[in-house]
Amino acid sequence: WGFDAGHRWSERKRNEIMKEEQRKLTAAVKEGLENKRDEHNDEVAGMNLAWDAKVTLSMLEKVFDRGVGAYKTNPGSVRPSVNNPETWAYARVNSFLYAMKKGKYRSGKHDTDLLPSKHPVKKEQEKNNMDANNLEKRIFNCKELRYHEDEHGKKKVRGYAAVFNELSEDLGNFREKINPDAFNNVLDNDVVALLNHDMDNLFGRTSNGTVKLSVDERGLFTEIDMPNTQLAKDTIELMERGDISQMSFGFYVGQDSWNKSDAGNIRTIEEISRLVDISLVTIPAYPQTSASVRSLVNNIEKEERKDNVQVRKNKLKMLKLKK
Repeated sequence: WGFDAGHRWSERKRNEIMKEEQRKLTAAVKEGLENKRDEHNDEVAGMNLAWDAKVTLSMLEKVFDRGVGAYKTNPGSVRPSVNNPETWAYARVNSFLYAMKKGKYRSGKHDTDLLPSKHPVKKEQEKNNMDANNLEKRIFNCKELRYHEDEHGKKKVRGYAAVFNELSEDLGNFREKINPDAFNNVLDNDVVALLNHDMDNLFGRTSNGTVKLSVDERGLFTEIDMPNTQLAKDTIELMERGDISQMSFGFYVGQDSWNKSDAGNIRTIEEISRLVDISLVTIPAYPQTSASVRSLVNNIEKEERKDNVQVRKNKLKMLKLKK
């Protein structure tokens, strides 16, 4: 019936039905989630929180379902002690309930779309979205970027994500350098380690100790405890081949200064107000600039146009005086 097109349609519908059947919660799971909902709502009822911390069964079902999906599609992210999707899904539900009550996650954030509007994590995300145009990223060619295994067999990546007092390449009518004190107030930020600044490509974070940051006379030194995920394994192989040899960092500037020299317009980053991420990068070019950097270029060009206009006005004045 329907020849090849009909066969493909029937196969697709069959797969959809099977997937839907697999996603249906058992009566026992539903009862367990209802109990968690009731216990949680009773506990937060007496808490004076700025956000609505109560949860619904529908919310917990979504979290549980996503946990099952994560277990099946990304097994490398699952702790070795977990041997079935239901256990992993319950762990995700418990993590979500903790975040709803405490206003923060124990480790990695998840299911943030289900958080109430006044939740601290939600507010932080909204602020980050508003500040997105001010996020700047810089890439450094790290010849010392290395991968090795320690005595316990842990895979580690080490290298400098930033170097001090070295001029960048031309970023668009200006060059840039970093003051050695620029990172003084941000080493305690919760900084994530990523691939190509992609939040979905996570290797670790400073808040749980899988990323360590320190400053020495050369720059911002980074050590990443690589996870046992397929992404990390692929990245390490690319590093060993030399395809990945650069690091980058995403940041917000707190204070900078400008001056002109024989090298052109020089911007010095005096203080970083927030350090967002450290990334291993595949992009060969030095700068990866955001809209904020382009706006810096536009400001420089405006100032230069003003200078040129003033020069022309001065020349006209001189000609009139000569006449």
